[in-house]
Formats: sequence, structure tokens, C-alpha cells
Amino acid sequence: MRAPKTIAGAAILFSAAAAADAGDDFINHMTRLQYFSHKLGLAIGSENKDLQRFYAHEIEEQIEAALKTEQLDGMEVSKLMAQYLLPKFENLEIAVKAGEPEAIDTAYDEMLESCNHCHRASQRQFIKIERRADNPYMQSFE
Repeated sequence: MRAPKTIAGAAILFSAAAAADAGDDFINHMTRLQYFSHKLGLAIGSENKDLQRFYAHEIEEQIEAALKTEQLDGMEVSKLMAQYLLPKFENLEIAVKAGEPEAIDTAYDEMLESCNHCHRASQRQFIKIERRADNPYMQSFE
């Protein structure tokens, strides 16, 4: 009789630990996404095409990794990211590959705004991303 309760208890603990790990992984990817997005913005401002390509690639890797987290805190985060962020990032990636400064600039701003759309859709509107050169967190804390 005790074994089923023990197994069920272990399964619950394992499930809770896996959810916590998924949350930590997702937050780590979001942190790195913000970090590389900031660096990409600086590379865009400096018109450094090599750095733009490099940081766009790093952003792509973080997006791909974050998309593996399907749900977090009851929200379908991968679905939201696919809806809001992915199309805008793909436009940015195309502009970076083409090397068109005005298109890159516009696409970058649109990608950042897509982050805010996703944050609003996930009831995280208090996380507001903005383009900044003076603040390495690219975030309004007001």
C-alpha cells in the first residue's frame, strides 16, 4: 500500500522540479535574449555589419531554445513567442542579411515592440522593453 503513495509523491516532486527547471531555463533564455538584443542594437547604431550578423545569430539561438518551453505559469509561452516574436525576428534577420540600414533599424524596433506585445499577452506588461544605448537592460523601470 505504501509504494503507490510513495511513487505518486515522487512523481509530483519530480514534476514540480521539472517545471521549476523549465521556468529557470526560460528565464535564462529571456535574459540572454535581452542581452544579445541590446548588443545588436549597439551594433546597428555603429553600423557594424559583422556584429549585426553575429548578434542576430545569437538571438536566433536563444529564441529556438526558449521555444522549447511550451508552458510556464499556465501560459503557452512558446505559442506566444511564435506568434509575436518569431515573425518580427525573421524580418530583422532578412534585413541584416541584406545589409539595408534603414530596414534593419525598422525591423529591430519592430522586434523589440513584439517583445512588449508578448509580455502584454502573457500578463507581464510590467516588463517593457525599449531601445536604449545607455541602459544595458533595455528596460523601462518606471
